[in-house]
Amino acid sequence: MLLFISGLAEHTKNLLNDPRVSLITHDQNDPRIQTQGRVTVVGQAEPLEGRKPYAARWLRYFPENAQLFELGDFSFFRIVPQSVRHVAGFGQARWIASHFAVPPYPLMTQEENLLTRLNAEPQDKLRHCLQLRGISVERVRILGIDCDGFDVEADGRMLRFDFAEPVADAESALAALSLPNEK
Repeated sequence: MLLFISGLAEHTKNLLNDPRVSLITHDQNDPRIQTQGRVTVVGQAEPLEGRKPYAARWLRYFPENAQLFELGDFSFFRIVPQSVRHVAGFGQARWIASHFAVPPYPLMTQEENLLTRLNAEPQDKLRHCLQLRGISVERVRILGIDCDGFDVEADGRMLRFDFAEPVADAESALAALSLPNEK
């Protein structure tokens, strides 16, 4: 989990003084937070050296942050999870065991080239991929691919799709996307 935050912000100063952190995530479109599923990640925030290794992926998801990269005081922090709490709804909560960390895999370094290739292809292929999943769109581009699935921007909305099985590299990601793998 990455954060991109200003060194001038109070929360950054707090993290540098005491790196313990917890973050909650839930469906932002559902106002009933007490009855919906949500996840809290408890961990340690670590400052990361440099911005370049993380910048391209970050800006694909948050292009409005481009001007922040011009400022010298913004940097990346990684939250290293120590525990995860899952609440499935009212009265349905549990702690998740320690098997939530993903070891490095080849797709992590292949993602940028794969995205460049996929987004340069005619959008028909990507639209067809979404149609197989029951969604019709006009404009689509892939924002990111990881071992568990992929994110697309489709007609201005960000959508997440999970793979049936985890993938480790670009070739298996292409197969899971149901896109032709042309050389």
